[in-house]
Amino acid sequence: MKLAIAVKTYPDPTQTPATEHIAKLFGGESVVLCRARHPELPGTRPAFCLADHRPGPALRLADHLAAPFEHGRNFLRNHNTHPPTGSRRRALEGFLRAQGVEAILAEFGTEASFWFPTARKLGLPFHVYFRGHDATAYLETPRRAPRRIRSYRAMVGAADGIFAVSQFLLDQLAARGITNPNAHVVPSGVDMARLRPAPKEPGLVIAAGRFIDKKAPEITVRAFVEAARAHPGARLEMIGDGPLLAPCQALARELGAEGKVIFHGHRPHGFVEERLRAAPLFLQHSVIAPDGNQEGAPVAIQEAMAAGACVISTRHAGIPHLVEEGVSGFLVDEHDAAGFAGHARAMLDDPARAARMGQAGHAHAAREFDRAALYRRVEAVLRASVARRAGRPAG
Repeated sequence: MKLAIAVKTYPDPTQTPATEHIAKLFGGESVVLCRARHPELPGTRPAFCLADHRPGPALRLADHLAAPFEHGRNFLRNHNTHPPTGSRRRALEGFLRAQGVEAILAEFGTEASFWFPTARKLGLPFHVYFRGHDATAYLETPRRAPRRIRSYRAMVGAADGIFAVSQFLLDQLAARGITNPNAHVVPSGVDMARLRPAPKEPGLVIAAGRFIDKKAPEITVRAFVEAARAHPGARLEMIGDGPLLAPCQALARELGAEGKVIFHGHRPHGFVEERLRAAPLFLQHSVIAPDGNQEGAPVAIQEAMAAGACVISTRHAGIPHLVEEGVSGFLVDEHDAAGFAGHARAMLDDPARAARMGQAGHAHAAREFDRAALYRRVEAVLRASVARRAGRPAG
């Protein structure tokens, strides 16, 4: 089946789940819809990039004159005034027809609003994958939230189906009247073959993810330093970058922990996998950010479990559906730094127990997060929608 996958930027190595969908769904034969291209990285799949289409003066004038009518029609039908219009819309339609696209999957609700009107006009099955920010903070901006919610209601209600990485995100959408009867919880999943547990390095603790408010990395630094006071050989390796990286580096210096807290910055995903496979313990203190941004079902936690690490995290968003408390890890309330540090200390004190919990987490990941099995579920839903539109039996 020929699928078009809609993303904001292509390629984007920071968006691993979307990148893996492009590479793996339906044998990697999908095409890509994007608003911008990465300035340095070449893509591997045929792509329609909106930024590439700059009409000449005559078409620009025609587009300008037609835009109010197209925007008005889109608003009345889709509560959306931002999709491609004029010559860009015609070029997009031509690309989809030429590539023989049978369905569109939009990665993130924020991108779905942009491409949905064209899919609707062409009668193409359309699905949306919600992953976190797009179902939480994006719908809470005071001035823009009402318009965004109206747009989501129209789009999601008319879509052929939606996916979310956690039930928590579907509940967040439903609380705002955004529902679809063909809704599926499908985590992003992990490559179990690449994340087989390796021999563990004693005292190694990993935190991987962007240094942003919803990850609360300062709490992780403070909690680790407190937990490791009696363990001079313990070290925390933090992988990722973001606006809170420099403050966390300053905090580590302030706490006298420069040699115990190592900041790798952004590294290739293979490096992350290698360090996770060697780590007995993984920390992630997710919280609701000041702007309302929340997690979906963090891929880093799924990967840590697959790699056999005991996970210490928070009762936040979809995380309680990933980590079974007292079996594969421990959870604390958001901002409970003392409890977070206490569990980390207990696992450093008892590495044999941490290893048993890591093994339980690996077994759970093999059952629930195997990416190959999850992709088959997504493909089955997409095929069924195409068959339904064509009036033939699914499968």
